[in-house]
Amino acid sequence: MNNIRKTARSLKWPIACACSIAALKITFILSEPLRSLVMSPWLIDDSFIVMRVARNIALGKGFSFDGMNPTTGVSFLWTYVTAISHSVFSKEFAVKATLMLSTVLGACSSIVVYSITKRLSEHSQASWLAFAIISLLPVPFFNAMNGMETAAVTLFMLSAIACLPQLYSNDSPPTFVSGISCGILLGLAVLTRSDAIFFVASMLLFCLVQAVRSGHQKYDYFRQGVGIVLALGVAASILITWQVLQTGSVFPDNQIGRHIIAVDKHNFDVSHVSLVSYIRIVIWNTFEMYALVSLSFTSGLLAIIALLYGFGQKNLRPLAVITGMYLAMYCTVLIAYQWYFPDYHGLRYLNPGIHLLVILIACLLCSLRFDTFTTRALIAITCSMMAISWYAYFDYGRQPKWAEGMTLFGSRSSEDENKFWAGIDWVQTHLPENTVIGVRDHGRFSLFTDRPVLDLAGILDPMVVRQWKAGNIGKYVRERDVSYFVLPPPQTKGTNIYQSLHNSLTLSEVKECPAFDMSGTFRLYKIH
Repeated sequence: MNNIRKTARSLKWPIACACSIAALKITFILSEPLRSLVMSPWLIDDSFIVMRVARNIALGKGFSFDGMNPTTGVSFLWTYVTAISHSVFSKEFAVKATLMLSTVLGACSSIVVYSITKRLSEHSQASWLAFAIISLLPVPFFNAMNGMETAAVTLFMLSAIACLPQLYSNDSPPTFVSGISCGILLGLAVLTRSDAIFFVASMLLFCLVQAVRSGHQKYDYFRQGVGIVLALGVAASILITWQVLQTGSVFPDNQIGRHIIAVDKHNFDVSHVSLVSYIRIVIWNTFEMYALVSLSFTSGLLAIIALLYGFGQKNLRPLAVITGMYLAMYCTVLIAYQWYFPDYHGLRYLNPGIHLLVILIACLLCSLRFDTFTTRALIAITCSMMAISWYAYFDYGRQPKWAEGMTLFGSRSSEDENKFWAGIDWVQTHLPENTVIGVRDHGRFSLFTDRPVLDLAGILDPMVVRQWKAGNIGKYVRERDVSYFVLPPPQTKGTNIYQSLHNSLTLSEVKECPAFDMSGTFRLYKIH
């Protein structure tokens, strides 16, 4: 109890600062009109896919996007958590409540970053510097309020690290209790986002290496490892059992659809592999990944230097080893994954790694021997990082490479917003509630029209792209009672599935319905 009070006292100021920043964000969320808020550039359509599933849970339609077919294509734990707000509040306020919850969890992550840094660094300024960087860098700043599972999985990972006593001192023996605590948090991370398994692997590998090298403490490390594995095993069993009961598969729904759509976009067919095409895609996406890291820290080189610095410092080596193994595994798998899925957008995927690297960056900067103007120099460096990173964020965000030709809502002008909402209002006013509509970026559309949607991206309904590849898309959409589509005109260059729908079905444009974007690319079509 005394330790808890002592810890609380030491964190009172960072808690106060984190609460202040979160309060400003929440004030913005509450004051901004909903229609403008949901079109914010940092909110991708995936955020609203999750909210739609959560709303269906609240309405008693099960863990389903369309209210009929079970899915495993969104986060297990986060979707059930957000379903609570949809059960209690109106749809409009439930959307804001989800964003506010994400914001609060992001604030908690910044406090954990402060706590870890304070325990690791010999310099008193390092903890505040880490807190300032992670609170104000644009990527984690907006990831903390994107309404998705990003903030939750980041908090669970950071808290799991904070539970390891050997991270801070060789004199602190690992215990079964610390293993259980760490395992529960890692299990929650996996239940929140399944690719947290790479972080789990890095943690277990670290503990194994420590056990081998510990000598007389082998038994302590063994007990800790047993605790981690037991708690983690329960979480993994829950997730796998749930996925099998939902869809009959241990793998999430979204992988099949993403694979086929991405392969189509890149004209890359694994059935007759073009090695040149594959290498080109891998090289491009590797540089794209470095760009993401650079965007997050102003300089990707700074993050690499900080990681190498951590390897060379006794007090930082455990954290650097875990971080290095996690990022190496995760980035290697992402690059290798291009064979199956030659496309990704990783800003939010790298969010936990950003937090870990920021701790090392802060320790590195505070270790530098400045003159008597140390404090002012640190402030100047931090402010420069913020300014350049914010500029890079918005410069990059204007035309994200991964979104070209992929999204209905790539632009965020007020004219685009008005066009989109005019289309939504027309659908709500003129089409019956049970009208099934086929659309690609289906999160916002489904949530705010309250109409059942056929997912043309195959993220939550992989059968769509399976039937398309088999040449049966026309038959399938009729079986699903689809009456309308949101598509570009037949002469518009786009993905092959759009063209296939125009060729296999008799479609007529509903001219009374406004276009869903300023260019008029996406229009409403009726099946005859």
